[in-house]
Amino acid sequence: SSQDLPCLHDRLMVFHSAPLAYIDKSNSRHRMHLLDFEREKHALEESLEDAETIGSTIDVVFETATIDRVNAFFAQRPSRVLHLSCHGNEQYLALEDGRGGTHFLMASDLKRLVSVGGGNLKVVFVSA
Repeated sequence: SSQDLPCLHDRLMVFHSAPLAYIDKSNSRHRMHLLDFEREKHALEESLEDAETIGSTIDVVFETATIDRVNAFFAQRPSRVLHLSCHGNEQYLALEDGRGGTHFLMASDLKRLVSVGGGNLKVVFVSA
């Protein structure tokens, strides 16, 4: 039974980013469409409800994805599971710059962060 299982504790770190605009190479400003983080948050929390029935405790921490917060995550390593939700493509992820704009994190830089500062990181999920 689930009462006989030891309690397992883990943390899911969710970074979400929805910059309002980006500036292209010709210095023109473009609006970005908003992502539905509330729906995603609800879906994540709902999918983790079953974990408690088998004796697991999974804390879900939601943070805005700025480059400073992402760097701090890799420096502190507070979680074994990282979920990034943002705009992006195969070459970059669009993080927030803290002022409503975009800070582009190159995919190669994310790979470097994971390989150098990943430590106990087991899963990186990117939704872009």
